[in-house]
Amino acid sequence: NYLWTVTLMLAFNVLMQHTSCQKRWLPLLCIFGIVCGWTNEAIVFGFAIVYLIHYIPRYKTLSASQTSLLSGFFIGTAMLVFSPGSINRASGYGSAPRHISTLMHDTLSSLMHMDNIRILPLLTIALIAYAIIDKAKAKKFIIDNAAWLCSILLTFCFIVWTRHDSGHSRFGFELFSLIILMRLMAPFKLGRKLLHAINLITIGFLLVIVNCSWTNFQEYKRCEAQMQTTQTGIVLTNEKWFPDMVERMIVRFTLANTNKSYSGFISDKWIANHFHKDKIQLIPE
Repeated sequence: NYLWTVTLMLAFNVLMQHTSCQKRWLPLLCIFGIVCGWTNEAIVFGFAIVYLIHYIPRYKTLSASQTSLLSGFFIGTAMLVFSPGSINRASGYGSAPRHISTLMHDTLSSLMHMDNIRILPLLTIALIAYAIIDKAKAKKFIIDNAAWLCSILLTFCFIVWTRHDSGHSRFGFELFSLIILMRLMAPFKLGRKLLHAINLITIGFLLVIVNCSWTNFQEYKRCEAQMQTTQTGIVLTNEKWFPDMVERMIVRFTLANTNKSYSGFISDKWIANHFHKDKIQLIPE
């Protein structure tokens, strides 16, 4: 759903660049805005902040199509951010009053689960280093990108407030951090040799991922063949070990060293129904 969210948001931004359209399309643009805003709070919340900061001072220049898109988007975002699920998570999953100690515990717990953040710390270090090297340029950069930086900060606070503990909840502010980091690094020119070295490393890493993906696919086909022929409902898996950096790029059919299907989204019962079996049990060899 994160891939689709980003794809929809990219399409939304493309449509925002077109300032004219026929009036009959305005309701559809509003509906599309609602769909885009009603996707994933970890991403659209930050985009909503950027749009507010950017377009409020320029509201007189908005066209009818842009107004329809933004109106729908803010409606969808509000429906998502103030949904019962978000409010329930933020209020403590119950009606009991939350004390200061509970709030502090929940906040620290959410922060402790953010051990998979990669880009935001790099951006923070880069901004500090830039400020030390050239304070005037760093200040100008921060002012020019204030909307995105506010988006990162408020999205981060929103994730902590709603106590999203899953790793993929960081996708939003990590995406915004990557945008700012790329803008920060854009003026710096890298030498040709360094660029060639980076390209070679990237190509090598890609080849490793392709090879591991093919190995993973072969294991899936082997399990699929067992599911079609098994009489006992038992399927033996033999997953290969991959380095952690590669593991993040691989979508496994099963979880390593368990008899559960991938992330619990595809239950053994559903798999069994697909292959017209009474049951399917995945067991590591």
